[in-house]
Amino acid sequence: MGIKDLKLQNTALLIRWLWKLYTARHSLWFRLTYSLYSSVRGCKSPLLWNKNGSFFWRDLQNLRFLLQISTETIVTDGQLTSFWFDNWGGKPLVNLLKNDFGYSRPRISLKDAKPILANLLPLPRKEHEHYLLMNFPPLTSTGNLPDSLSWRWNSNGAFSVASLYRILATAGKITSPFCSFWSFKVPPSLKFFLCLLSNNKLLTQQQLARRNIFVTPHCVFCHQQELEDSMHLFFTCPHSSQIWIKLRNAVHLPVLQPAGSLMDALTSLLQAVGVDRRRGTIVATCLWCMCLERNGRIFRGSQRSIEELTRWILEEANLYYRTC
Repeated sequence: MGIKDLKLQNTALLIRWLWKLYTARHSLWFRLTYSLYSSVRGCKSPLLWNKNGSFFWRDLQNLRFLLQISTETIVTDGQLTSFWFDNWGGKPLVNLLKNDFGYSRPRISLKDAKPILANLLPLPRKEHEHYLLMNFPPLTSTGNLPDSLSWRWNSNGAFSVASLYRILATAGKITSPFCSFWSFKVPPSLKFFLCLLSNNKLLTQQQLARRNIFVTPHCVFCHQQELEDSMHLFFTCPHSSQIWIKLRNAVHLPVLQPAGSLMDALTSLLQAVGVDRRRGTIVATCLWCMCLERNGRIFRGSQRSIEELTRWILEEANLYYRTC
């Protein structure tokens, strides 16, 4: 209906106030916040100002990461740019070197850091640290324009609330390719099962072992002595492979491409299904019935042959397709 998400719109409006701290240094807003929250020690970057303050100021501080990933620093003399926290090298240095070592002199500016880089990035250095040393931005003499920001989401480098809202709204709509499972003509419980499967959350032997629950490595289908996971259970097990072959011959399913991981196998299934809702119902029912058969063998001692299981899958799929 074209109604904006007010939470995203509010975020975009708040970021504008942070943007002004970098681009409107002669404004009343900058002078007010500088007098309240800035420290006279070291770099003058707003990222290093006091995080404590009013509710409004703390809300702004919680959005600093969004400003960092949305901007690039245009360096001139380096006085207003934080060596560790501002985005002058493609990514803030404190994030790039995270967990490598405790950074020293956290309030140092880019200008003051240049002559002591060897001390700030001590030996032994990793490859990305050498890259930073080799690509340190050239600094001009004081008296030129101060360091500034360029906005990534506009071609002209200027901030706009509309551009940030568009990015946030688009990011919110990025969904997993497996969301098409929800359009299949199957019961809600089966859709929930597919959601667990696509996120690799089914309680297979592998998942139980990760939770420190003792299991005996043993596949109930092929009887191989290995730790069962979803990939083996539904795709690589010889028993499961025969079921897929039976279904392909019965309803003319496309040949599935070999897959190296569970995500690859599920993606291959979706590509084979396409927009055919009947095929989607059969594929989803096959996965569901395999899981039910596996549980029946473990907990009830029941067992169907491959022919019986294939016939059961097709009967259930036809029922779901007619009634769901």
